Amino acid sequence: MQSNAAEVQPVTAEAVPTEERVDTLPSFFPSCYLEFELMVFDVARTISKTYQGVSGYWQFYRLSNGGFYMAPHCDGEFEVTIPFGNGFRGSLSADAFGVAVTLYAYCFIAEKFQDADLADHYARLYDYMSDHKEAGSIWQAID
Repeated sequence: MQSNAAEVQPVTAEAVPTEERVDTLPSFFPSCYLEFELMVFDVARTISKTYQGVSGYWQFYRLSNGGFYMAPHCDGEFEVTIPFGNGFRGSLSADAFGVAVTLYAYCFIAEKFQDADLADHYARLYDYMSDHKEAGSIWQAID
């Protein structure tokens, strides 16, 4: 007996090649790419004293479902304290930190620009986060 239910594929991430970086943010966020990037950095500084701009290079990632996120390109953990919302305190890898920071940035920018596409990007990244190896910690940080 065949199943009619579509098999759900996990969302995967692929690093954006260096030569494509310059066009990446404008292609995902044509109306607010500068504000989005600045918001990501602002959220990172706000939620982690470990970050404080130490990791200047952020890797961009395209998701297989059309989403996007960015994460500091470094090893190690980031100590995180959420000063708004639930007050989460914990440690996240650079990649998990980037996912959490990007999710917060989507929320704040979507509210400012009232852009439904940003809400869609949040949903796509949330879907990716669901299968992330640190999903539980990321979820606690953004809840």
